[in-house]
Amino acid sequence: MSAQAFARPYHRNMRPKVSPVAAACTFPDGTSPSRHPGVHCYDPTHFLQAYGIDKLHKMGLTGKGQTIILAESFGSPTMQADLDHFSDTFGLPHTTIQFIYPNGPYVNPMETDDQVGWAGETTLDLEWAHAIAPDATLVNIVTNNAETVGLTGFPDLFAGIKTAVEQYPGAILSMSYGTGEPTFTPDDVKNFLQGSFHQIFQDAVNADMTLLASSGDSGSTDLNAKMDALISTPNASYPASDPLVTSVGGTSVQAGWVWTPEGTADDYWACQLAHNDKCPTNFFNSIPTTSVLETVWKEDWAVAAGGGGVSAIFDQPDYQLGLGEEIQQIAQGHRTVPDVSLNAAINGGVETYQSYTSASQGITKPEWQNVGGTSCASPEMAGLIALAGQRASETLGRTVGIGYLNPILYSLSRGDFNDIVAQALGTQKQVMIDNNGLYFSATLLAAKGPTVVPPVAVPGYSTTPGYDLATGRGSPRAVRFVLDVADARVAREMFLKLP
Repeated sequence: MSAQAFARPYHRNMRPKVSPVAAACTFPDGTSPSRHPGVHCYDPTHFLQAYGIDKLHKMGLTGKGQTIILAESFGSPTMQADLDHFSDTFGLPHTTIQFIYPNGPYVNPMETDDQVGWAGETTLDLEWAHAIAPDATLVNIVTNNAETVGLTGFPDLFAGIKTAVEQYPGAILSMSYGTGEPTFTPDDVKNFLQGSFHQIFQDAVNADMTLLASSGDSGSTDLNAKMDALISTPNASYPASDPLVTSVGGTSVQAGWVWTPEGTADDYWACQLAHNDKCPTNFFNSIPTTSVLETVWKEDWAVAAGGGGVSAIFDQPDYQLGLGEEIQQIAQGHRTVPDVSLNAAINGGVETYQSYTSASQGITKPEWQNVGGTSCASPEMAGLIALAGQRASETLGRTVGIGYLNPILYSLSRGDFNDIVAQALGTQKQVMIDNNGLYFSATLLAAKGPTVVPPVAVPGYSTTPGYDLATGRGSPRAVRFVLDVADARVAREMFLKLP
C-alpha cells in the first residue's frame, strides 16, 4: 500500500454504540421476509445510526438545495405514492419527484419480469436517496426499454443523462445498473464507452455534477453477452469502470447484531439441495451486540458479492497513481474499482415499500421488502454527497455541487473511512469473509446453473489494509467524510480564484 493516508484496519470502538438487536427483520406492518425469515433489515433510523448519518442531520445537513438524479429503465408506476407512504412511515418530509422521459412520457405496464424488477429498483433508489438526504430534490430518468447486458438500453439512458446535464447542472447522478465489460463489442467500446458516452460523462463533470454507479453484485465477474452464464474470468462492470464515475462497492454492516452462522456455506447448500425441512445448523444465526461490525459484502447463501476488479477498457486515472505497489501489480496501468463502498448486504438489507401490483407476475398487494445489493450503496452514497454539497454551498454562500468526486475521494485522509479487512465469523469462527469472490461448488452449479454459479471458481480480490479491489478505500465515516468532502470542494473553489 502507498504510504499516503489510507485507512488503518477498522476497530469496533471507532463507531458509536448502538442498541442491541436480537430479533430479525420485522417491517412496519408487522410482516417479515417470507423467503428468509432469519435475516435482518434496516429502517432509516437504524441505518442512519449505524453510519453516524443521524449526527449530520442534527447539524442541519439534509441535502437542502441539492439535486439527486436516479436513472432507471421502466421506472415504477406508483413511485410518488410509494415515496409518500415511505416518508410518512418514517417521519420524512414529502417531496415531489421530477421526471425525465428520453423516449417520451411512459408508465411501466408491469407485464414482464424485467419491468417488475426495474420497478423495485426504482423504488429502492428513490426511497433511500430520500432517507439519506430528505430535503434534496429527486429527479427520475425513466426509459421505455431495459438495460440488461452490453449496449442494449444504454443509448436511451444516456439520452436521459444528457438531458439531465442540461437541466440540472451541479446535480448528483446515481446509476444502479451495470454490465460486465466483456459484453461490449470492440465497436461499442470505441464508439460509445470511450466515445459518445464518455463525452456525456465529461460534459456532466464540466457541469459540476457528481457521477456514481453500483460496482455490481456478482463479485469479480458478471453475466456474459448471451446472458446464459457468468463469465469465467475476472472482469469489471461498466459504467462504474469509467474513470469519471465513482464506483460504489458493497459491504455488510451488522449494527446491534453480529452474524454467527452455525456451520459453513457448504453445510447450508448441502441441506438446501437435499430439500430438508429443517437444517441441522442455522446459517442465519446471530447474537445481539452494542457494536458495529462491517465486512466486505459476500453472502455465499445468496451467491452474491460486491463487484470489483480491473478495467480492460480504461487506463489508470491520475487519482489512482498513488496506490501501493501491490495494487499497481494487479492494475497493470488500468482503472480499478470500486472506489468506495457502503452497505449492500441482504442479511442486513434496507426496507422499501411498494404498492404496485401485477396480475401477470403474481403481485397482488402492496408490500414491504428487504433489499440488498450495490443498488442500495449507490443511492446511499448519492445522499451523502448531497449532504456534503449543502455544506459546501453554505460555506461558499451559493449553491454548488461537489462535482468530480474521485480526485477528492482519493485525497481524503484515512480517518474519513472505515477500512474493511478480513473477518472470521461463526460459532466456531469457521466462516472467513475476506474477498469478493462468488461462491462456487460443482454440486450447486449442476443444481442452479451457470447464470447463478460461475462455470468455474472465479477468484475474488482480497480485503487488505488500505485500498483494495473488493471495497475500494472502505466505507465512509459519515461525519468526517461529509465535512471533509465539503471542505475539499470549497478549497478547490478558493484555488481556482487565486491569481
